[in-house]
Amino acid sequence: MENMTQENEKHMSHEMNHEAQSCCSSEGKMPNEHSEKRAYAEKLKAQIDEWDADIAKLEARASQVAADARAGYEQRIESLKKSRELLRERMEEISESSGESWEALKDGISGAWNSLKEGITNAKNAFH
Repeated sequence: MENMTQENEKHMSHEMNHEAQSCCSSEGKMPNEHSEKRAYAEKLKAQIDEWDADIAKLEARASQVAADARAGYEQRIESLKKSRELLRERMEEISESSGESWEALKDGISGAWNSLKEGITNAKNAFH
């Protein structure tokens, strides 16, 4: 099951990076920008939902460890939650963006995406 999640994360990450780097028309505007933003937001939401489930699993594992180790796990989980919330906030900004601000927002989302993905992967490995 975790291998399937990791494969799905790789696929989604590749798609998100591809979306973030898609080409613009000669005027600097995305062709059919509205539908692209909607599709981008839907993919982002689906991945965030998956990461929510991963974080819930990490919390369950953390609750089962000794008290001295639990504090470190809980600290790492809180950091993941903050990163996830930042990504959600950026996702909400998508509908309000256009043109150059949309491109800048995609770049920022891509960085936050990769950071959260790496954090969750590292936490999963540490909690095994």
